[in-house]
Amino acid sequence: MKIVSIVSNIIKMKVEKNIFIQYLLGIVFIASGITKLLSIDDFQVFIYSMNIINLNLSMILTRIIIGVELSIGLLYLIRIYPKSISYITLGLMIIFTIFTIYLEISGSTEDCHCFGNILKFSNTTTILKNIIIIFMVIYSLIYSKPKKIKYNIYILVCSLILGFGASIVVRPPNLMFTKEIHADNYYYKPSMDKFIANNSLTNRKLIICFLSPKCKYCQLTAKRISIISEKTNNSDNILYVFWKTDNDTVDFFKETKTRTFESQNMNVIEFLKLTNGTMPLIILYNKGAIEKAFRYKDFDESQVIKFLQI
Repeated sequence: MKIVSIVSNIIKMKVEKNIFIQYLLGIVFIASGITKLLSIDDFQVFIYSMNIINLNLSMILTRIIIGVELSIGLLYLIRIYPKSISYITLGLMIIFTIFTIYLEISGSTEDCHCFGNILKFSNTTTILKNIIIIFMVIYSLIYSKPKKIKYNIYILVCSLILGFGASIVVRPPNLMFTKEIHADNYYYKPSMDKFIANNSLTNRKLIICFLSPKCKYCQLTAKRISIISEKTNNSDNILYVFWKTDNDTVDFFKETKTRTFESQNMNVIEFLKLTNGTMPLIILYNKGAIEKAFRYKDFDESQVIKFLQI
């Protein structure tokens, strides 16, 4: 009887320890999902920079990843279907770990955005973190006991709706709200004509990007342009125009870790007048004609690629 009692107590302790691990896993995955959601534009550019899928699919994939993480976190906290959730989590963590190992082998110094921009880890630290989580998940698999709750299936559906819904509703992808706007509404034409004439650009074909060096969305736009430049192998038909500041434009390229393109500075007053006070402004200029103009939210990757390839 004493042996049975000891064994029973050991099992009970392991089950209680497993409950604690499941709660901890839930908190980790929810934290990971929320921090990614808060800096989703950077995470999106990171996915896009892999050169595997296009920009619109990157917007969708980032939200799927966030939705999965939030849903896993919620389900671990509620503790329904723990074995099924642990199998899914184990598979996910193995994929993340293999991907991070690939980044390390390829020499990438880019942060993996595991916790958005709030916590930044090196690839080595990320791999170690993932291994710890994998061991926690395996422990959970071994000692999982489902919590008996009525209407499990309804709670599961609600958790998935909440997780994936948050990833879309809180930060909806730009492609959901893109609408056709005439290029002339994005800039002040007399100032644009003056800029073209003063810089002898009439006979050139250029993507002209009007950027503020410290603007977050200008920096993200620069990263997009840099990735597209690499895809199309074209750095010659891109011009950056910065409003004039004390900062060296070289610092901008270093800070954003992007390709260096032809650039120039512009008087702040003239810059704001030309851009109607809103930036970034991306102009597709072709030998005297403006074919298209974009802001950050309606940036059209396919049109930019086509413009650089022709």
